[in-house]
Amino acid sequence: MCDSWVRLTSVLIEHFRSVAHGELSLVNRRRVHSASVLGLCGQNGSGKTALIAALRVLQQILSRHSVDENLTEYIQAGERCARLSFDFCVRFDSGEVPVSYEFKIFRRLRLSTDAPDDEAEQGETVNPVIQDEKLYAALPEKNGGLRRTLLIDTSGNPFIPVSKYRQLIGRSPEARANLTVAKKLAEERRLSFIWSPALLEQIKQRMGSSPEALPLSEQVCKILQRLNLYGTAQLFVFGPAAGMPKHLDVLPLRMKYESSQEHTAPFGSVPLTLNGPALLPEPMFLSVQRNVHQISLVLEKLIPGLEIQLKDLGNELSSAGQMLKRVELVSVKNRTPIPLRYESEGIRKIIAVLPLLIGVYNRKSVTAAVDNLDSGIFEYLLGELLRIISEQGRGQLIFTSHNFRPLETLDKGSVAFTTANPLNCQY
Repeated sequence: MCDSWVRLTSVLIEHFRSVAHGELSLVNRRRVHSASVLGLCGQNGSGKTALIAALRVLQQILSRHSVDENLTEYIQAGERCARLSFDFCVRFDSGEVPVSYEFKIFRRLRLSTDAPDDEAEQGETVNPVIQDEKLYAALPEKNGGLRRTLLIDTSGNPFIPVSKYRQLIGRSPEARANLTVAKKLAEERRLSFIWSPALLEQIKQRMGSSPEALPLSEQVCKILQRLNLYGTAQLFVFGPAAGMPKHLDVLPLRMKYESSQEHTAPFGSVPLTLNGPALLPEPMFLSVQRNVHQISLVLEKLIPGLEIQLKDLGNELSSAGQMLKRVELVSVKNRTPIPLRYESEGIRKIIAVLPLLIGVYNRKSVTAAVDNLDSGIFEYLLGELLRIISEQGRGQLIFTSHNFRPLETLDKGSVAFTTANPLNCQY
């Protein structure tokens, strides 16, 4: 997968937050750049944050995390569910594959078992449920063309179309029973069934036992695994909405590190707090330190005389017996280190977004989505950063802005506007 990447191409939102219906294309049809940059501007309440929140839900689903418990609050009043749909361009060694994924978020009442019978209504809580998932891909046909094909639709039990189910899973009653249980557990745990390890494992088992199912099974496995990697380590979403990391709270680092520990992942993202000391596994320390140094080199070019360092505060032993490093981010001016939490909001904001912008600049596989990117950053400096990324970068940047001035440095095809009409929020 070294030559593979994923790029979001469009988003559709229905009955989610303030948006009854909204569509947004992330493709610049005016000018072709290696990077994909989209700045979304509009008045308050017009749906800008809804886009970032939708991407946050996508990130959780693709990375196999439970969606936030308060997600039901995002469903518009009077509606049974919210619907989100995403189109991707997925690049494999063999070529590009257009992929679409959509799902609905339903409310489900959950009665607290601790509540007495006469207090049953007070014990009710609302649980978000991910249902009616659909996965499409444009697969090659015998005549050499591509045809958009529905691969998995979870509205059936355990999924339809029947023809695709039999190709991917077979006719085994045991496999059907396992998937039925996995689907039920996914709903209870606020997870996606399509991205569950259980479904992927059943498809892999079918690949080993049925050669005639191999081509489709291989393609579906590649799509599921590649988008899971994208959600886990290459899609970064930041904003002030509930459930999302805030810009000024963490330094998002995308990193690789070596470790002799058997279960240590070779890649991933590390949200390093900007608000005080943090604990890191000892094998991770040197890689995080190198990341911070690279960020500091860029920072010094933007703000002469300012650098950041990762201060080693000593070792600690966790309750599980793991050796940890206690560290803190500090800024250095005139050779004087100051804990980063005491720096100005503007400086902390620039430092917080720099890893995202560096990642988008260097790597085609990285997508960063940031709400209110213009808040607290000098507009001229932000405009120059956006221009450089748009013209010379490789990855994808999606951001919202209240200030139109930084957007003037971008090509018109990289700027979109929200409308005040929630029934037709054409971005």
